[in-house]
Amino acid sequence: MTLRSADARGVRPLSLCRCARLLFLGLAAAVLAGSALAQQADGKLGAIDLMTTKGCEEVKGEWRYAEVMVGVGPKNNDIEPKAHGAFDDSKWEVLKPETLKDARGPGKFSWCWYRIKVKVPEKVGDKAFTGGPVWFQTTVDDYGEIWVNGKIDTGKGRGAVAGFNTRNRVRLQVPDAETKKNRDPKPGDEIQIAVLGINSPLGNPPGNKIFLRAPTNLEFFTPDAKNGGADTPAVVEPPAGKEVAKIDLLKADGVGLIKGVWRRHPITLHAGEKKNEIEPKAHGAFKDDDWEKVEDPALLTKAWGPGKLSMGWYRLKVTIPEKVGDVNVAGTSVWFRTTVDDYAEVWVNGKIDLSFGKGGRGAISGFNQPNEVLLTDNAKPGEEIQLAVLAINSPFGNPPGNQIFFRPTVLRFLEKK
Repeated sequence: MTLRSADARGVRPLSLCRCARLLFLGLAAAVLAGSALAQQADGKLGAIDLMTTKGCEEVKGEWRYAEVMVGVGPKNNDIEPKAHGAFDDSKWEVLKPETLKDARGPGKFSWCWYRIKVKVPEKVGDKAFTGGPVWFQTTVDDYGEIWVNGKIDTGKGRGAVAGFNTRNRVRLQVPDAETKKNRDPKPGDEIQIAVLGINSPLGNPPGNKIFLRAPTNLEFFTPDAKNGGADTPAVVEPPAGKEVAKIDLLKADGVGLIKGVWRRHPITLHAGEKKNEIEPKAHGAFKDDDWEKVEDPALLTKAWGPGKLSMGWYRLKVTIPEKVGDVNVAGTSVWFRTTVDDYAEVWVNGKIDLSFGKGGRGAISGFNQPNEVLLTDNAKPGEEIQLAVLAINSPFGNPPGNQIFFRPTVLRFLEKK
């Protein structure tokens, strides 16, 4: 039957808009069905939203909150309270899950704990859960660490700080009494999750405050789920271009080539009238004449600082050379790459490349993970560029007794494609 004959019988013809709407709805249904099938193929059963009262009731959980003071103790290198193991949070503030998105804390240099104990349910939505991989994920504005039953997975993109406003996603596991090994959760298991929220960047703490972003939830998978439900953390793309020269900044001749000298200085935490600053700051122009001069750059590979929660600035002024070896480097892009044991921020001429939502540039990018930042995309011999590296012992939630040191640290000169 044609549309015209239908109209002749008093039946309203299908308009082009209605046809397009029906086509769109059909395509949307197909996409949703495909997404559901993809989830089934990957073994995902569903998720429970921990930013809702309903979701927390499903796991019999209750969010509690406490502000954190750092730089405490006899050596001013500890935190209080700690939440990395057994602890009493009975006096902590109870939060409604819907308020996790609300800003908290005094702003600037400030830290806090969010804590919840969850009981693994027998059902996720309308699906039975008998045991398998369970993942907790959240994004802290701005830095986050995740502690599960008093421990932290420092893998890239997991429990350690992995970037500015970058998601943490950790696999929840419990100790098995018989095998003495960790296993995936089963219904009835109780698991303690503690989220350490930190305002950042630390080198120049902003005036805003801390909150959690969505999704903050639990994801449940079947025992045979692809890769156990794991995914790939978000990281920035590597620098483009072919490396034509490199300078080792942990060697005296390398630092001499750029006419530089390393200087360093420990940081005082919780400085200022409101105890929410750091001192000194090195994010802009500053005087460092009284900082310790590191005569031999190889000393950067040696442990430094009081241990536990300790932070320090390392500063280097780079003068772009005409040549590196036999290579003329004018016009190349110049990248600074370092790996600090354990966390680092890298500031260039008083600014930091935060790469919102991804690790790998100037913000803390993981536990013992490299930072690589652009100094210039058009090298001009004689140009001066100020580098300031904020080196930090970590993880924050239970600062270890060791100290800070540098792993490979270089300038890379890349020829543009």
